[in-house]
Amino acid sequence: MTESSPPTLLPNTSVLVCIPLFVENESKTSKQFFQATLNSRIEKHQGTLGVNETNIPIAYFNEVTSAVNCAINIQETLSTYNTNRNLSEQINVKIGIHIGEIFISENIPQGEIVNVANDIATIAPEKMIYLSKEVYNRVRIKLLIQMNSIGLELLPTLNIQKEIYSVDWGKIAINLFESLRKITDDSSRKPISTRFIEPRKDQNKLLVFLIFGIIIAIVLYMRYQKWF
Repeated sequence: MTESSPPTLLPNTSVLVCIPLFVENESKTSKQFFQATLNSRIEKHQGTLGVNETNIPIAYFNEVTSAVNCAINIQETLSTYNTNRNLSEQINVKIGIHIGEIFISENIPQGEIVNVANDIATIAPEKMIYLSKEVYNRVRIKLLIQMNSIGLELLPTLNIQKEIYSVDWGKIAINLFESLRKITDDSSRKPISTRFIEPRKDQNKLLVFLIFGIIIAIVLYMRYQKWF
C-alpha cells in the first residue's frame, strides 16, 4: 500500500470558486461548454483547476488580479453563450474569490481559505462575482473596474461575518500596471537609432502614458471622494 504524499503548502494564493446553477433538464451541450469555458479561461489566466469534495470547480492563482480577471472572463463568456438561448440551454454561475494560505492534497485545494471562498460563492447572487475584503484591497487600484461594498455578510458554513464586495463585470478589467509594463518593454527593446528614426511612434507611446496617468488620477480622486 503506497503512502499518500504530504499536502503542499501554497501561501498567498488566490482561490476562485465557481458554482454552476444548472436547471433540472440542463442540456449535455451546455454542460460541456461550461467545462470547456472553465478549462480555457483558467488556463488563459495562468490558474490551476481542481474540485472540492462536492465536485464544485475550484481554481487557484499566484496573482490575485489573474483570479479576478478570470472570473470576469468566465461571466462574459457565459453571458454571450446565453444570448438567444432557451432556459434549459443557458449556463449561469456565481463566483467567490478569497486569498490566503491553502494546501494541495491529492490535487484537491484545501484549507480555511477554500472554505471561505466557497461560502462567498454560495451567498453570491446568480451571475455575480463576490470578493472578500482582502481581495478587494489588493486589486482596487491595480484593476480599473467598478466594485461595490455589500457590507458584512454571514458565511453559512463557517458561521462568521466577512466584509464582501461585488464586481461590476459589465465593465472591462484592465491591469494598468501590466499594460504600462508592456509598453515600456516594447519601447526599451528598440535600438536607439530606430527610436530616433520613428519619432511618431514614440510620441504615440508618450500619449498612451499620459492617458493612463490621467485615468489613474481620475479613478483615485473619485474613489477617495467616495463618488463610486
